[in-house]
Amino acid sequence: MFKLTLKIRSNLANALLSRIRPSIQRAADKALPKVASRIVSLVKEETTKKLHSTASLYEKALNKPSAIQLSGHSVTIKIDDPIVNALENGFTSFDIKSHMLKRGRIGKNGVTYIDVPLRSMTGRRVIRRISSNSPPSSWIHPGFKGVKIFEVLAPTIKEEAKKAVESELAAAGMKTRK
Repeated sequence: MFKLTLKIRSNLANALLSRIRPSIQRAADKALPKVASRIVSLVKEETTKKLHSTASLYEKALNKPSAIQLSGHSVTIKIDDPIVNALENGFTSFDIKSHMLKRGRIGKNGVTYIDVPLRSMTGRRVIRRISSNSPPSSWIHPGFKGVKIFEVLAPTIKEEAKKAVESELAAAGMKTRK
């Protein structure tokens, strides 16, 4: 889950701030949907660059109605797809053999097995057999660090949010400091 909260800082005196706070809040409220839309665009661009074939999974997860929530002055992106979460956050190594054998067949000798088509470095197709007799460490997935798309984009997203609020303030006739 990624959450961005817009916090408007000001060095003005409290009396002045109390008069302009409603304008700032309206500007932030108007900017929020634009910020959410921009976050989705940035994530889609970044996933297309980094993930290629699985980028569509991110897009599908972001297009769900429950994925983006606007409340108060925050945008919350909640992705409930376990594959996308694994791509985003990574996962530790695990034994592939136990998972694969769940879909296996039982041979004449009573041993569970499954044939796995693989492509060799030369591009040739190779079939490897996993069986309950295979050595325990023969089918260990090394794990995955995760692409950390939201972490990578956080500085850009914060800058985009700031620009969106400043744009709304300017549209309301309020100057922002440069």
